[in-house]
Amino acid sequence: MKHKIYKKIFLPMLCFLMLAGCELEYVEYGKIEASSFPKTEEEAKTLVNYMYHYFIRNWEGIFNAALMSDAVTDNFECAWGSSTWGGYLYNYYEANASLYHGGPTDTYAYPSVYEYVSLLSTMILNIDRLSGVEFDEALKNRYIGELKCGLGWLGFMLYDLYGPVPIPTLEILKNPLLGGGIVLERVSEEEMQAFIETNLKEAAAALPYSYYSTHENSYSAEDYGRFTKGLANFVLLKYYMLMRRWDEAEAMGRELLNPDYGYRLMSNYNDLYTLANEHNAESIFSGWATTTDHHEWLACSMTGDFDAGGLDLQRWGGYKMPWPFYETYDPNDRRLERVIAEYIDVNGVLHNKATDRDGGTVGQLYKGAMPLKYDWTSGASGAICAIDFVVYRYADALTLLSEAIVRNGGAVTSEAVALLNQVRTRALPEKPYAMTDFPSVEIFLSELLAERGREFYMEGVRRQDLIRHDKFIEFAIAKNKYAGQPTRQLETPEGALKYKRFAIPMYHITNSKGYIQQNPGF
Repeated sequence: MKHKIYKKIFLPMLCFLMLAGCELEYVEYGKIEASSFPKTEEEAKTLVNYMYHYFIRNWEGIFNAALMSDAVTDNFECAWGSSTWGGYLYNYYEANASLYHGGPTDTYAYPSVYEYVSLLSTMILNIDRLSGVEFDEALKNRYIGELKCGLGWLGFMLYDLYGPVPIPTLEILKNPLLGGGIVLERVSEEEMQAFIETNLKEAAAALPYSYYSTHENSYSAEDYGRFTKGLANFVLLKYYMLMRRWDEAEAMGRELLNPDYGYRLMSNYNDLYTLANEHNAESIFSGWATTTDHHEWLACSMTGDFDAGGLDLQRWGGYKMPWPFYETYDPNDRRLERVIAEYIDVNGVLHNKATDRDGGTVGQLYKGAMPLKYDWTSGASGAICAIDFVVYRYADALTLLSEAIVRNGGAVTSEAVALLNQVRTRALPEKPYAMTDFPSVEIFLSELLAERGREFYMEGVRRQDLIRHDKFIEFAIAKNKYAGQPTRQLETPEGALKYKRFAIPMYHITNSKGYIQQNPGF
């Protein structure tokens, strides 16, 4: 691994994340000397819980990763203009400026997910620290498994969005001289891939299948939100699909069908996004949301003139589902129940596509329908949405397995169709797929891509799907044309390469003195 020593880089402050009741609560106490912490089982638990804050912190962590990924696809628009909020543009693929600019204090000038690269160092060090603490060996192995799951999962998210990132060795981190002043180059593609796969496999071997109790029909209050074998193996499934390793993807998808995981579909799609059903058996992982650590989905989606039934809700009206994507749904699709395509506002004015776009005006629904995916009648107040943010769920595993079976075998099978139908018929029971609908593999994959788009809108799935199906640039061009945006760079070989990965924030490039190389095209 190449590196250059030139600049002091301070390790992140060690923080405590304490369990309070059934919630993971973040409490910052300050710096802790590595040599004195942890010493006990309780301190070891605190050290591991520190990691979770960055995965469950909805607005700046998982939430942001999902949104910035879907933002450059056909299922997401933003009515706040072409260069606002977050600096990553929702419908502007020639986004050089927005992806380049910003400094360390300009927190909304670049996708913040890259900032979590430093957490890799923290988790690597914490695994070593745990190894030297004497307490129950089985519990210690589980805690180390949770940290490795964090390493593998974060590594996968970073690799998907940015490609390889710098990863320090334990030797570098523990060396007082090197660890305080080293800048690393990005590791190779092969090293990054091995890092992801190795950590996830080792995590899966050490963790329980799930903390979901079929007897109680819910998760353990204390352990809900902890990493599991199910999460580690599901991220491996995602990784194998990203790498187009179809045989391993199929095997992992079949593994997740094992009843020991306890996964099953909810009977009602919209119940997944309600306060009453946060702890459900379809959830592989959800980001904790509370009144103090929440996301702002509803405030970002609800238009300012929408009648929310007298509830005191912030309504900023940014997120939209573009009309061409909305129109791919069957009108009877249950998934549209919270996608508002027509409403009468608080002043009695009708809003829909015909009035707000086709009618020659620029109304609230000009850019698309209102995606109120989460239940605004519960768990919402002001800008706060305290409903757990859905990250990964079993429906994703079922449909990925369906795809992997067909890709791996080169033929459409009744099993693959049945897996896809499990998800399809929940939303549209009167129109299941039949084998005769798919005279070729190509037609099946095209319809599966469309069905996954409708099922997982704005859940961070679409960009990976479009890239895997070699449709990303085609759909980006169509979206830009509909929105009146330029397409010239997308139609070049350089553009096709460029927009499949995000740019690394420019100040990281600058601070590295050229040792961190920018992604191609930027």
